[in-house]
Amino acid sequence: MLLRLLIAVFLLGVCAAASCSKEPRVEIVRLDFEAPLRLGPVRPAYAVGDTLWLAADFSDSLAELNSPRRHHLPPERFDLQTRIVFNRLTNPSGTLSQQSGAGAAFRAVNQIGQLTDQTSRFGRVAFAHARGRYRARIGLVVLSPGVFGLSFISAALGVGPGQTRADLSFLSLPPAGDGTARLPEFRGLYYILNGGDTNLALLRAHVTLGSDTSPTLSNLAYEHRGVYTFTVR
Repeated sequence: MLLRLLIAVFLLGVCAAASCSKEPRVEIVRLDFEAPLRLGPVRPAYAVGDTLWLAADFSDSLAELNSPRRHHLPPERFDLQTRIVFNRLTNPSGTLSQQSGAGAAFRAVNQIGQLTDQTSRFGRVAFAHARGRYRARIGLVVLSPGVFGLSFISAALGVGPGQTRADLSFLSLPPAGDGTARLPEFRGLYYILNGGDTNLALLRAHVTLGSDTSPTLSNLAYEHRGVYTFTVR
């Protein structure tokens, strides 16, 4: 009898030490966003000296990727950290990341917003923001011939040494049906160019697309709808 009593007391102590009351359940919700941009005039070919215009006019309540749901992401709470990617397409057996950089083939003309810090492959894009909208009008003067693929990415993912992922803890998500708390986590921002009119066949002719073998929502958004491909003669 004494042994049973001692075992019961021991188990009660273990239960108390381990906080036997259930911890609140939490679901991490990884969010991908999309934003529309225009780059054109849309056509498959240009001449050296032509200007492509980047145009932006979108709400700071960004839509989830392929979803009608939106989340308010004003610049004081969320830095888009937009980068333009310049690729010269010279290696048909390589992926986009295995192509040559082409930053030197374009000169920026800033009218609304700015393209700065241009390197051989990247440039920093800053949108103007007013009355709840992001806007830009930036010219890209073509300086040399070739086949190019231009795209836009967000550095808010925090990839690389010393980089941190954007914090979305200020967003409030409704709980799951069973009452589980839902916490948001940033997973990506995809810039959709020209409503998806990007000369995809030209890109596929000059690059090996990962989305052809692994068609996920994210790589379809990036490769099929987010890389504007064109020839300069």
